[in-house]
Amino acid sequence: MGYELYFRAIERAIAGLIAQFQETPNLYWQRADLQGAAYHALVQTEPLARRVLTRDGRWTGLVHLAYPPLLAYLDGLEDPARPGPAAYDVVVLHPGFVRGHRLEVVAHPHLPLAQRLRDLPADQRPTPLLAAIFLELLEALTPATLQEVEDDFHALVRAEPDALRRYLVLFCRQWELDEPFTQALKTITRWAANQPEISLVLVQSYADEAGRVFGGRYFNLWSHTAPLPPLAPAPSQSRL
Repeated sequence: MGYELYFRAIERAIAGLIAQFQETPNLYWQRADLQGAAYHALVQTEPLARRVLTRDGRWTGLVHLAYPPLLAYLDGLEDPARPGPAAYDVVVLHPGFVRGHRLEVVAHPHLPLAQRLRDLPADQRPTPLLAAIFLELLEALTPATLQEVEDDFHALVRAEPDALRRYLVLFCRQWELDEPFTQALKTITRWAANQPEISLVLVQSYADEAGRVFGGRYFNLWSHTAPLPPLAPAPSQSRL
């Protein structure tokens, strides 16, 4: 069954967040604010707002925060240097996964459940998620913050067994495209080229009394995009 209607809805919600970030880059103060805004945007978008009936007859939603990986890190494949995320920032559950399990299983996917799913033959494992989403709110794109982005990107590469689509949304509240930003952008571009199944968007927005900048770039597969001018240097006026 195709789920393009759901993917377009997810991407419309992300485009709405981008529009908010363009207008008010200081609307979100921390990553948790951005995660909450993403949840709010998703649950107000059809068909993501619809309820789904679990196998034991309980109605529940598809969009959830802080949902743990189930199949992403199979035994023996864990990278000791990168133990993997405790949870994806935001997920959209696969309706078939919800319908096929009891609410207590869907709502509390603890380790025994993950192990039972992993023990199934590969062609019998369900896909728990339509989408796994990470969001980053960066004050600047530097070598230090690029490490955070790389951790998210690596987790999404490993998330293929969990999700049909994987999204990384980067909001950068930076005034100028300095050398660290330019070098980081080259690195992100290379990652995206090497993993074309990861849907990634980088947005730059800044506004104060001295001026405003806004731009961005989409990478890889998207069905719906926000209008994004190219990433550009800040206006020439001083911020001092």
